[in-house]
Amino acid sequence: MANIGTFNGTGADCSGNSGDSNRVLTLSNTGLTQQNGMLVYVSGLALALSEEYTVSHKNSGTEITFLNPLWDDMTIVVQYYEQIITSTLGKLPLTTQLIKKEIATLGSNVTIRSITDDSYSKWGDATESTSDATNVKCMVNVLSQEDELVKEGVFQSGDLVFWFISNRTDIERGNRIKFNSKWYEIVETIEHIVGDNNYLLEARTKKV
Repeated sequence: MANIGTFNGTGADCSGNSGDSNRVLTLSNTGLTQQNGMLVYVSGLALALSEEYTVSHKNSGTEITFLNPLWDDMTIVVQYYEQIITSTLGKLPLTTQLIKKEIATLGSNVTIRSITDDSYSKWGDATESTSDATNVKCMVNVLSQEDELVKEGVFQSGDLVFWFISNRTDIERGNRIKFNSKWYEIVETIEHIVGDNNYLLEARTKKV
């Protein structure tokens, strides 16, 4: 699930002095922000990730660093998605239909590669048969240094977590997901109960 947030302000809302590079804007988000769907504008111009700004995604207080000089009177507009995963305990139940709509509307397209055969030839060479499912919708989280999974040492900053609706049967450990032209291997899957007792599938991955 995702919530849409918007920041409207100026360079004066950032750290540092007018005209400095690497000034930092801290958002007032209350859920983990997602790179997919984040848009950053300065003086009406859309900025390019990595070239003109970087983001440290957090559950609260996401930080945007402007790499180029930024003056106090420059206008800043940021649109972002916050991930919201809730249980049904003490809260209004979520419906599977609502989850499907959110993923279909806001999700990214990925390719899922299933490993159908993993064996060795008589010469000891590894062989592998695969089948691909393309244009699969999901939500994507980029892990940062602030995430508990990274702090625990199992995952690294830049590894991805994907969220799928419950009807997929190919979200299994060892299968792979292609996102933004890069492949990630599923190392852990988790089923999350939502309001009507169906599942939201979480796939934790590492870059291949």
